[in-house]
Amino acid sequence: MNRPMMILLAVAALACSEPKDRVTGTSSDELYTLTVSADPNWVRPNSSLLIRIEVTQNAIPTLPTLPGQVTFEANGGTVNPFSLPVSFPTDSTLVRPTFEGSVTFRASNIQGDGEGQAEIHAFYEGARATLKLRIVPGQ
Repeated sequence: MNRPMMILLAVAALACSEPKDRVTGTSSDELYTLTVSADPNWVRPNSSLLIRIEVTQNAIPTLPTLPGQVTFEANGGTVNPFSLPVSFPTDSTLVRPTFEGSVTFRASNIQGDGEGQAEIHAFYEGARATLKLRIVPGQ
């Protein structure tokens, strides 16, 4: 097989790969890491899926806890609630305090018999993470 054909096949395989079930973003100042995950990474039309959220404070020593919130945008469905208040544990022995929470994604209906795709965008203090989900028709 010639080289251009091999490159074309590799690109096609990557384009058809499964979406990740966990994505991470870091703020530009590297003070926070935002992680969004779902297991499984697919949902049926008009059904709901639990989305897990983690925000980790990377600063050492840790920063004073300030009120903040993770906000969400979605396409291919809705997120409830659309924002999540963040509070870090105050235990001084923690090296990297982490907030854990969850939201619910509800998929839209898709047209036809094919699969659809949804995206959940999460934002916190300059960190952004985008989780892609497949919307698969019911059997």
